[in-house]
Amino acid sequence: QREPSLGAGARGAVLVDGEIVVEPWLFAVAQALHARQNGAKLRLQSTVTKAYRKSGCWQLDVSGPDGPVTVSASWVVNCAGLSADKVESFHQPPWFELSPIFGDYVIFDPPAEGFSAAIGSVPTPVSRGVYVFSTVWGNLVVGPTRRPLGEGNHSEEVERLRKHAERVCPAVVRERLAVRGTWCGARPSTELRDYRLKIDGEQKWITAAGIRSTGMSGAAGIGNLIGDAICPRVGPASDVVTIPLPDQRRLLAHRNELMSAIGSDWSPQ
Repeated sequence: QREPSLGAGARGAVLVDGEIVVEPWLFAVAQALHARQNGAKLRLQSTVTKAYRKSGCWQLDVSGPDGPVTVSASWVVNCAGLSADKVESFHQPPWFELSPIFGDYVIFDPPAEGFSAAIGSVPTPVSRGVYVFSTVWGNLVVGPTRRPLGEGNHSEEVERLRKHAERVCPAVVRERLAVRGTWCGARPSTELRDYRLKIDGEQKWITAAGIRSTGMSGAAGIGNLIGDAICPRVGPASDVVTIPLPDQRRLLAHRNELMSAIGSDWSPQ
């Protein structure tokens, strides 16, 4: 009754109250805009090539479209994802080992009636399983897989995901929904399932590595942890500009306006 588009065969389900679907790229753009309104400068297509301490501050050598530049920082937060081990080596020998896990997705045209909640598989000890869900734009998405580096290939996983979507949502076949795209993301997993968080107050270096699929849900908590470590030492952020979060309908309606406010130099390549 709750999900009339669901295929036959399900014997039971667990409802995750409060679970929502977001547009993760737009979420990241909104965070970047918030940072910019508070004085941050974002350097895209840039790489930190060296980091060293001088006169009590970190000096970061950065190469980018405008040529090499050195950035001074009182604190460094290593949240470099798949490059976190390389960045960590500027501070100390890496104390974690990155082992990327690939996740494949397939996106279909919007069905006549989608899902009100994300339909997940039965979890296993190593994976939450494959989801079938409707995006904020109405498209049907199936994924992700869990594919360690060097195992399987994208084409095989796409075919498996397509069959899974047909089983969970019969409208894929009935309405002949076209595949609009496929993609594969790489999770920055490490040898442990836990996040790799460490705060070096003496050297003023913070590591936030191994942030995988739950990083979106955990972002606020991770940010608070890092902020609490830095703010007592640099002073209270009493003059922070805050942005009221609009409802999803307004946020989507003003997507182009948001991108225009950010500026063309912030657009993804």
